[in-house]
Amino acid sequence: MSPLALALALLWLQLARGDGAWAPLEGLPLVSAHPCRQSRAVALWLEPGLPPARTDRYYVHVDTHIPANSVMNVTFDSAVDIILTIRSNETFSRGSLTDGDSFALRFDSEMAGLSFIVEGSTPGLTPHLTGLSINDQQYCEEPDVEYLRKYQAKEVLRNNEYPWKAMIRKSNTNCGRPHLSSTPAIENGPAQPGAWPWHAALYSLRNYATKYICGGTLISKNFVLTAAHCVYNWTTGMAFPAITLTVGLGQHVLNENSSHSQVKKVERVIIHERYNNIKLFNNIALLKLSSAVSVTNFVQPACLRRGGELSAPTASDVGVVPGWGLGNDDTLSGSLQQVLLPIVSAETCVSSQPPYSSYNLDRNGFCAGYHNNGTGVCNGDSGGGLVVNIPNEKESGSGTVSGSWYVRGIVSHSVSVDDTQICDANYYSVYMDVYKYMKWIDDQIWNDTGREVLAT
Repeated sequence: MSPLALALALLWLQLARGDGAWAPLEGLPLVSAHPCRQSRAVALWLEPGLPPARTDRYYVHVDTHIPANSVMNVTFDSAVDIILTIRSNETFSRGSLTDGDSFALRFDSEMAGLSFIVEGSTPGLTPHLTGLSINDQQYCEEPDVEYLRKYQAKEVLRNNEYPWKAMIRKSNTNCGRPHLSSTPAIENGPAQPGAWPWHAALYSLRNYATKYICGGTLISKNFVLTAAHCVYNWTTGMAFPAITLTVGLGQHVLNENSSHSQVKKVERVIIHERYNNIKLFNNIALLKLSSAVSVTNFVQPACLRRGGELSAPTASDVGVVPGWGLGNDDTLSGSLQQVLLPIVSAETCVSSQPPYSSYNLDRNGFCAGYHNNGTGVCNGDSGGGLVVNIPNEKESGSGTVSGSWYVRGIVSHSVSVDDTQICDANYYSVYMDVYKYMKWIDDQIWNDTGREVLAT
């Protein structure tokens, strides 16, 4: 391409001495390079590790005194746009010189240096500085047209090759918010379809038949939270093989898929390393799905809380547990049910237990439910989440409060009816306190994937 001279006869750069030198701030993800072999007066900053097609933008700084009425000529090996930021009397403005490979700039004011942005006019073509002079004094007699190559990425890293681990979190506008056409008051009994879009059904393949075993809670596009005993094989003392497990999401009727349902295979089962299968301490597990869910009105993660937001459960907290657990007829519910349960103190819980029974309650668990009421969770509800609504704003002119649903606990265990394996709904149930396990959850997801999106 023949040089195209764009002369600016009077480029008013009203800059006081020292104000004309601009450089990227420390800490920015940029590296510096010198495009002229015999001169350190010309430097550029660029973002390293980009593929060649994206190295067409960088910053140039000329670190030398520029007298008033000077003319600077700068050339490139391909057409570029130059963007200058001009500061005058504490105000800023930008000027652009477009689509040329040679530029002449005249400065009416004395300057301590000059910085500008270079952008290639041809997408994917990296422009190289080939010459720069001020008042006919050369500052780039030996241009190095290969200087950018060593900063280009040779290949794009795959997720498991990153030299770091990161967790990406999203605000609670992306979690814990059911999309219902109407939001009636929550009452014990049948749940409205789509009311609890994070609730999962866990199935196990046994004797060539798929059987529902537990509930769970979707906490990201790839992970479901459940109870360890749901996926623990007492015979082997190990987790069930992931290949034998499946997870149903978006279901309302148990064992029945609809257009809203998503069925996922399980890639990995992660049981807490200190799980005690006798006392049911640390009764928590994660299931990594074989593929990410598609977030819809019927499939959506619940929120998690962490950091300064954490607090111990109090008697004023009331949670909701959705599930398909045993009903009054001791059979699994056909459609999803919901129950409101108050959280009670450890003292109240332990003092209410029947003789010769133990709740096995430790500092990482809490109790919820009623005493001598007959309302509570039961077999089949294990692994499901007790969720609480955290309001974030009160709607103007009404008493209703909007907010997001957060996982407070995981259904763990309860007292059973004498000589049976069936729950006794007249006693409180024990839940794993999810707030106490946030570090464990984060650590497992970091170690497993290195990158993950959690809703918080």
